[in-house]
Amino acid sequence: MSRLRIKIGDGGMQAEVLVAKGPAAGVGDLRAAMTAARVVSGVDEDEVACIGERLADESAELTAVIARGRPAVDGEDGRLEGELLGPKLAGTPTGHGGLNYRERRALRPVSEGDVVAEVVPPTNGQPGEDVTGRALPAKDGVPCSQQPGEGVRAAGSQLLARLDGALLLTERVVDVTPLVVHAGDVDYDCGNLHTKGALLLQGDICSGFLATSGGDMEVTGAIECGGATSSGSVFVAGGILGDGQTVRAEGDITCHHATSARLVCRQSIHVSELATQSHMQAGAIALTGGKGAVRGGDLRARESIDVKQAGAEAGTETTLAVAELLDERVELARRSVQSARTARASQRGAGKDARDAVRAGDAERRERLRLRERELELMETAEIRIHEVCHPGVVIMFGSKEFRPVERLGPSTFRYNAETKKIVRVELRGAR
Repeated sequence: MSRLRIKIGDGGMQAEVLVAKGPAAGVGDLRAAMTAARVVSGVDEDEVACIGERLADESAELTAVIARGRPAVDGEDGRLEGELLGPKLAGTPTGHGGLNYRERRALRPVSEGDVVAEVVPPTNGQPGEDVTGRALPAKDGVPCSQQPGEGVRAAGSQLLARLDGALLLTERVVDVTPLVVHAGDVDYDCGNLHTKGALLLQGDICSGFLATSGGDMEVTGAIECGGATSSGSVFVAGGILGDGQTVRAEGDITCHHATSARLVCRQSIHVSELATQSHMQAGAIALTGGKGAVRGGDLRARESIDVKQAGAEAGTETTLAVAELLDERVELARRSVQSARTARASQRGAGKDARDAVRAGDAERRERLRLRERELELMETAEIRIHEVCHPGVVIMFGSKEFRPVERLGPSTFRYNAETKKIVRVELRGAR
């Protein structure tokens, strides 16, 4: 019937009926027109019925969509999801509405057993069909292109770290590497760097920035008013310039020179040239290469201090202290504060609070006695060796005992005599 015309458009995905004025008709006429146009899929039956009723009106004119195809939907490719993934950030929120531009997540530290990523598998494609019933093929998704490396293992849909380190993510690999090599400075370009493994920095740690590692750390440049913390040892090829931040290690700290620096480690500190107005705390401290000089500041060690030159001709105060138990004294101070709180609480109550206060006080006294005994043990075995010259202004300390030379001294070994309870000086044999 010329009053009805079916139009197929949008690449076969839509069928419209165009109704002109003419003789009365019905839904059967409309269906016949649709069959002639081969519209068989995606028919809107409600719309067809409504139009069929309106065809009884000879003056009715309209255009309406009577069928829509079902588009093909390609499957999604496999991918990785997880909190550790994503690009380097501009900064991290500070909690005050700003950004900390030094924390940019350039490295993602990972511990053994951590979930590195969740593997999301690909999905199958869903074929479609146009209004004429023609099938529209769909593509299935492909597996994730990033394959797990040796540093991760699969556990169901999760990838777990086999070791401590940092996340390594490329277009081809997801892995955990025990050693991160950073080519460049630690500055605003990368932000602070953190890894649970070892770290090799081929540059400087710049002012205000921080590097942390779960293993050894090597800095081929210098630490310029920055900070470093390592669960291993820290080696700095250049110098360490301090500005309030600390270089801290569970193992050793080694550097060429130190100026206004704060160095803290459990094992040994080795400075090959010069330490000026620096604060050092370690098991042993040595400045025996190059000038081997310490000028100003304070060096505190549990067991020994070895330097070539101590102090300066100007009389700069320089403290060399051994038999030091600084960490233990910090813990004792914490206990003292807790004991005082318990005592105050006992004054407000009775019974259990009072017994807790007595126990806390007893524990504090036992700890003080233990530390005193340990200090005396260290004082009897510790040594301070000055291989070339000791200037006036140097303070030699063994525990709470101190000795202040009033004149320039040559090569010397200082020990504590438990019988006389005094620090004694012995001429250092084989002095360099």
